[in-house]
Amino acid sequence: MFLSSWPSHAHRPHAFTFSAANLPACATPAVHGFRNEAGWEFTADIPGCSAADVTVDATADTLTLTAQRKGPAEEGTSETPPRWSLNESYRFARPIDVDRVEAIVKDGVLTIKVPRAAPTMAPRTIPVTTA
Repeated sequence: MFLSSWPSHAHRPHAFTFSAANLPACATPAVHGFRNEAGWEFTADIPGCSAADVTVDATADTLTLTAQRKGPAEEGTSETPPRWSLNESYRFARPIDVDRVEAIVKDGVLTIKVPRAAPTMAPRTIPVTTA
């Protein structure tokens, strides 16, 4: 999914939701994303997962999220939690700051903050000389 297709309204965040293709909605958690002034923020409900069950990879223009719930029920419960997997990739129109991407799992919710990269250089005029 290309995130560059949004209209550019700097003051208003844009929301989007993705879920894995070709799977029933109950088989994979939805990922929600919002663009803000600093970059993007993604959230996903991943009940029963810990940080060890989640992998987040980032390159200059791509974020890949992988999570899987495959374990048995917790001790003391008789229900077996549903098994699911999540494998999503997002491509950004502008570079992201890979060194500052943050991923946190708290209370069954994964939050990923993806800041935009600072411009590498200010534009400049190149002086032209004669030989």
